[in-house]
Amino acid sequence: MLKTSNEIISSIKENNEKKFRSLIGVDLKTIGKDERFVEFEFNKIVEKYRKDIRTDEASIEITNLFNSLGQRVVDISFSNKQSNIAADKVWHLILLFGPPNLFTLKKITGYYFYQGGLPMDDEFRELKEGDQHS
Repeated sequence: MLKTSNEIISSIKENNEKKFRSLIGVDLKTIGKDERFVEFEFNKIVEKYRKDIRTDEASIEITNLFNSLGQRVVDISFSNKQSNIAADKVWHLILLFGPPNLFTLKKITGYYFYQGGLPMDDEFRELKEGDQHS
């Protein structure tokens, strides 16, 4: 997951949508997207990265959070050095991996990009000791 996360960051810095797309390990229809939508989202991420983030530093956190489908959450956060407002200072690219019993953990099975704090609502649950996810 760490290697894939670093490759995702590299694809953004290089503006390489083909590389980004190659790191998605499921049919796009499975995650409610198509080629044009992925291209649009990727371009939006690259534009935001170039315009507001402008840093080589990205923090990758492989969390113990899972959604209801059993996908593990990896949070890539970028600091927005252009903003003086605390809530606007961090952009997150959330990568979803798995579930491991259905998909390889070498590619992502979902993603989204947003500004602000990491959501800690009912969408995610924390891995507890004895849970079956890896």
